[in-house]
Amino acid sequence: MVRTSYAPSTFYETSTVCSFEKEPEVTSVSAAAAPKERRSMRQRVKRALRDVGHPPTYRYDLEHGVETRRTVPVGPMGYNVLNQPNHDIDGIGAEGFAAKIIQQSGSVKLTDMAAIPKRTRPLRRPPNARQLILVDHETRLPDEGEVLIQNQWTASSPLDLHRADGGLLCTYPEAVGGGAADTVVAVGPGVERLRAGDQIFTFAFRDFGERAHQDFATVPEYLVSKLPANVTPQEAATVPTSLITEKDDAVLAWGAASSVGVYAVQVLRHWGYRNILAVASEKHHAHLKEIGAGAIFSYRDNDIVNKLVGVVGSEGVPFVLDCIGSVEGTLRPLAKIARKGTKVAVMLPVIVRDSTEDVDPEYEMDVSRVLTDEWAEGVELRGVRTHFYLANRFFNEKMQREIVPTLLEQGVIKPNKQRIVEGATMLERAQKAIELLRRKYPSGERLVWKVSDLKL
Repeated sequence: MVRTSYAPSTFYETSTVCSFEKEPEVTSVSAAAAPKERRSMRQRVKRALRDVGHPPTYRYDLEHGVETRRTVPVGPMGYNVLNQPNHDIDGIGAEGFAAKIIQQSGSVKLTDMAAIPKRTRPLRRPPNARQLILVDHETRLPDEGEVLIQNQWTASSPLDLHRADGGLLCTYPEAVGGGAADTVVAVGPGVERLRAGDQIFTFAFRDFGERAHQDFATVPEYLVSKLPANVTPQEAATVPTSLITEKDDAVLAWGAASSVGVYAVQVLRHWGYRNILAVASEKHHAHLKEIGAGAIFSYRDNDIVNKLVGVVGSEGVPFVLDCIGSVEGTLRPLAKIARKGTKVAVMLPVIVRDSTEDVDPEYEMDVSRVLTDEWAEGVELRGVRTHFYLANRFFNEKMQREIVPTLLEQGVIKPNKQRIVEGATMLERAQKAIELLRRKYPSGERLVWKVSDLKL
């Protein structure tokens, strides 16, 4: 985990889940005063920064109404400037001067500095151990079109396990977590839809500062959904990482009781599909029938392949959604069912070898390289990664703002069942969730845990 720090009214101390330590990023103080006052502030900040070896740079292009906002980056390790115990500016110290800048600039005071601890001792990953850690990391105030949020609840996903145990798609230090239920702390210029205090949920995943497993994150406004009145934060935390996915044709969902599978069945039902075949554990059959599945099969049935072929006939099933992506658990039996023309969508990564306490996992990101001699000619294999939907302009603008909250509010989809993971600290809760995923503990439910313990 990574500990992110802000000084009074400007820097927050937050925790981000990751594996290795990360150098703090540039953080900024906004000044929106008269030109003469701005020049004075800039000169004094420059002197303060240079005195401690961190000369600043400037940006001049931010507009907010009729006022010009000047952003004064305090530089890498900038919190050192604000926390120098012996450094004095006009008798009030660097920390007091930072607070004075905020007061003079007319910027909104985000929180009482007494409520936010200034620093937290980093927790490092032990050698040769797959453990999450906490390290210091700076989080910045929202810029144009951005929102500063406090993450309240999140749901650990298989991707979190793949990153923690297998280093999948990681550049260390890697923060984890994509979806969360949150509270808006502050909004940047140009954000009209949201206000401080709004209850929201997010699917933000693109970089370190957006990830869900930290106290605070700064995210684009278009990745934010307002929380409907009929949905709890714990329920909302299960939605983002799983939903973002010829009506009489058969559609086979293998792993239909998984988080992805449950949402897929509900969305298919909503759009009029009536021939939804589902494969899942027997204990989830009644629920899958309730949300729209037709014929349902148990993956534990030794004769499942023959039974499925008996239902779909010799031509096979036109569309297959592999919600698990496991060579032995799903792809091998699917290779016996798919026929020429079948389109098979596989959730990535393909799990070649599962993670255990003693064995590292093995993954494959190219589904065409898996079981190459076992698929029938003409089967179309496609790997699925949800994190690319933002490339579609319509989904970029509408998915989080309108589509997802509307589906929830209207009852088109129902959130996954939740199991709350308890623990004394964020780190303990996150680690417990990873361990439960490693042991394949969740079945038809999401592991949900409280993120931030900070009180604003």
